[in-house]
Amino acid sequence: MSHIILSTYSDHRKLAQVEDIATEQPWRWLAAGWRDLKRTPATSIGYGVLITIASYLITLGTVMSEQFYLIPVLLGGFFLVAPALGLGLYEVSRRLEKGEPANILHGVRAIAQHSFQVGTMGAAMVVCFVAWFLCANLVFM
Repeated sequence: MSHIILSTYSDHRKLAQVEDIATEQPWRWLAAGWRDLKRTPATSIGYGVLITIASYLITLGTVMSEQFYLIPVLLGGFFLVAPALGLGLYEVSRRLEKGEPANILHGVRAIAQHSFQVGTMGAAMVVCFVAWFLCANLVFM
């Protein structure tokens, strides 16, 4: 079942349609992700390894500079930029769903083809991350 959100103006334009999500739906998403992992293990694991290495390097940098208080701030900020980090995997998953071949290069090409949109959204996420970072630093002071 879906819910339609109408504008409050006299023309009652349709603003959005919101679908209900069943409680078992996340399990379907996880199963679909597992199927993608089995079909393109090098791409999926490669993405995971790169993100893990980056997170360890950032954590190591904060520990070596003795700014331990930044670790929770950076962890929280990660959730702001994580959707952009997954763009290549989203393209791989989309291609697999259509029955097309997929690898890491397809993901990189998709990002390059939409560089303006990705760059604009990335810049917006960076602004949100910087605002989060500054506010969290004020809280920890």
